[in-house]
Amino acid sequence: MLWARRAEQCPHAPTVLALAAEREISQANELLSGVENWDREGEELAKVASAHQRRMRRAHDWLQAAIDESARRGSLPPPETYYYRAYALTTMGDNDAAAVAVAEAATHRDVADHRLQRMSALVHLFAGDLKTSLRLAHRAVIDAPDGDRLISRYIYALVLDRAGALHSAAQEFKSLQRESGRHAARLAVESVLPVHERLFLRALDHQVAERHAHASRVWEQYLSREEPEEPERVLARRHRAELDPR
Repeated sequence: MLWARRAEQCPHAPTVLALAAEREISQANELLSGVENWDREGEELAKVASAHQRRMRRAHDWLQAAIDESARRGSLPPPETYYYRAYALTTMGDNDAAAVAVAEAATHRDVADHRLQRMSALVHLFAGDLKTSLRLAHRAVIDAPDGDRLISRYIYALVLDRAGALHSAAQEFKSLQRESGRHAARLAVESVLPVHERLFLRALDHQVAERHAHASRVWEQYLSREEPEEPERVLARRHRAELDPR
């Protein structure tokens, strides 16, 4: 490939590739901006989800190229390259590959433990291993430094909800509503989630904040997607029904 040959010629190629990939991933945290007010949301969601997959695949390929080129040069890849490769795979919904990538990032001690714990918690959640997911998500809250704990708490609240601890999850979401940095933290969590899981988290957040019209709209958008399995659909319908108890 042309870019691969160019990478061999550029002394800073691994760093450039890794930074470009990280930027691509981080920019996707605004993927669903204004989704509550989208018209013809089914069509728009399909287009956005498709574009997101292409962007994350490109980011993943850049990160893999940075790893490969570093290996060819006999050097370590740039910091957090393994972590962001796992990040891209997680947000694409490639759960099996993400699990392998998270384990490899842990082997290379690519980032702080709490960041790997919460990503691993999500991978186990999506695989249906709720017990392990809860343990890792809780550990990530305990181990996170103050400046990074809100992200861990959002992931923990999501895992609690999906594990059936609905009251505890609601209490955690309500507590998060009182935090000044909660919006940025929620967007950071959304950036590592597949599109349908972003909708689930967004709907829960609206519902706990009593933004019922927004919550109802986003639950409908979530249920319109083909990815959710039946247990998640049942839970989403239960939450949606709570908005209109008649």
